[in-house]
Amino acid sequence: MVVDAPAKPVRFEFKNCSYRVKVRSDGRGLGNTPACCVKTKDRYLLRNVSASVSSGEVLAVMGPSGAGKTTLLRMLALEKGPGTPYGNVTLNGHAFTRTVYTAHAASVEQEDSLWAFLTAREQLEYAVRLSRPALRSAERAAAVDELLGALGLESCQHTRAGNALVRGLSGGQRRRLSLALALAKEPLLVFLDEPTSGLDAAGAAAVMALLKSVARRVNAAILCTIHQPSSAVFAGFDKTLILSGGRAAYCGPASELVGYLASIGQPVPANTNPADHMLAIANADFTDASLVEEIIAQWSSKQPPPQTEEADCGSEQQPAGAGVATQFGVLLHKHGRLLLRDPIMYSARCVIFVVISLFLSIIYIDTRRRDSQEQLFPRLFLEAPTMGALPAAGAWWISNIAPALGLLPLLAQFLDLQILRRELRDGIYHPAVYAPMMFVLAFANLVPVYAVADWPWETLGLQCVIFAFTLAAFDCLAQAWFLGLLMNGFMMPPEDIIWPIRIFAYALPLRWQIQGSTYILWAMGDHTYGGTERCVFNATGEGECSQGFFCPDAPPTSCYGETGEEILDSFAANYSCFTSENTVALCMLYILLFALVCKLVYALALSAVRGGKMVKPPTTPRASPTTSPSVSRSADPSSPAHPGPRRVQPFATRQS
Repeated sequence: MVVDAPAKPVRFEFKNCSYRVKVRSDGRGLGNTPACCVKTKDRYLLRNVSASVSSGEVLAVMGPSGAGKTTLLRMLALEKGPGTPYGNVTLNGHAFTRTVYTAHAASVEQEDSLWAFLTAREQLEYAVRLSRPALRSAERAAAVDELLGALGLESCQHTRAGNALVRGLSGGQRRRLSLALALAKEPLLVFLDEPTSGLDAAGAAAVMALLKSVARRVNAAILCTIHQPSSAVFAGFDKTLILSGGRAAYCGPASELVGYLASIGQPVPANTNPADHMLAIANADFTDASLVEEIIAQWSSKQPPPQTEEADCGSEQQPAGAGVATQFGVLLHKHGRLLLRDPIMYSARCVIFVVISLFLSIIYIDTRRRDSQEQLFPRLFLEAPTMGALPAAGAWWISNIAPALGLLPLLAQFLDLQILRRELRDGIYHPAVYAPMMFVLAFANLVPVYAVADWPWETLGLQCVIFAFTLAAFDCLAQAWFLGLLMNGFMMPPEDIIWPIRIFAYALPLRWQIQGSTYILWAMGDHTYGGTERCVFNATGEGECSQGFFCPDAPPTSCYGETGEEILDSFAANYSCFTSENTVALCMLYILLFALVCKLVYALALSAVRGGKMVKPPTTPRASPTTSPSVSRSADPSSPAHPGPRRVQPFATRQS
């Protein structure tokens, strides 16, 4: 079986694409300063760049460092950035939207994002099952075999991908596997960022020859960026777009570059790579700026008029992908396999969580007794692994077990997020389907405590929700968590803390997590506790029935009550973090708002670091019946008379 090619030809076209960012009035970047706090001006990283690539072709975007290659690629792939995109981008005449990208395009980033403990064949099998669910088992196997053969991976199909810590595929094999994963969904268009990065000359030439072969074999259009191609690599391009300072210096067949340079008085010297010569004369950092401007102006004057033909291939229709049940089943199978193969990341941590939770719970095993009032207060300490709080005696370090264990796989989790980002961007599965895969370790920590403490199982779901909100807040405030332990209302009453430090006792979310979690565990279940007797008038001594009950076998200081509400009232007499009122919803809302505010502040700070405001989606202007929404090719966004091309969504919607 061969990979089916699209029935109709593909034409990906972008016209008059520009990209604008905000900088300081003196030309420097914004750095950490918000754009609203300084005087700014616009800078165009790209100016009226146009090109096209058809099915079976490879378009290479070249240029010196800082020319705008990666900016153009990310803009065309609809990745959000610090600036504002402009222009007209279409696939077969239809506006290239996020929906169209998910349905018909794929990207291969410069850094490979692969599951280290899965073999090349296994990763392709999962990709084909998720992106082409209509195939039968035999057809899926044949499709995987075809991809392995087309990308030259048959000899290493049973080798794990590996990473910096685990031996696996070589650098070239990993690049080819990344391309194979992108082709598994049968895209019409593939974006590649520096596909030859990190490869030697022979390896780079082999990869580019492979790209050209794959483009023709699957009838797809390929657009890639490349920094400094060798002669052999350059010969593998069908078309090339050469950028200089964000503007096009040449765009056309790679084979015609030599003739074009001769026609403008810049002939290629003998025994010189045409790409090297073109990049040398187009680099304003090492060449006379007037010469670079002349080269750009000469190309602009020779550009052909834009084509207006539109093809109708129905590219805006989303193909039927795998259903939620299929996605969940495939992801569950994949993570089950990872569970067995990556002991440090999954199985070992799961076992450690269970063992530690059981060990710490067994210390307080006597608190399971419900017939003794003296065991109720120690029962709070058994609650600590569930709450992640309560700093007292042994509970002080129990509360920090989960965060400490979470530090171990930080690097591995970060690598997984890169893979997740790639798979979600390419529309392989929905984010909600992946979420349950993250709950296994949380249950490994919570369930043993519930079993040993005999907490009411009907409260486990709500306890997980407030626990998740607390982890979100912990993620934002990890360095100040110890301060929250001191001021959560258990160690000292808030009224004993001086102002303005007292504000932390109410502002930090740990206090409200304790209040909500204790109510869930003590008051929402149907458990009652023994050791108390109801007061009967004239049958007890004076002062023993102030709360309506007394404990004949326990001192008054250890007499808390029969029901959860009575026990919480007794605790609240000494500790302000407890209450018998149902404030769970308010506590959860505050914790969530605290986490969201922290995330928002972080996002705003990060956007300032990147040099501008967070990008807003372009708005679609209303096109008049007599005018086209496309941007004029001759408009120069840098000229004073022209403030910049019109903003379109996303770039422009072609009018049929």
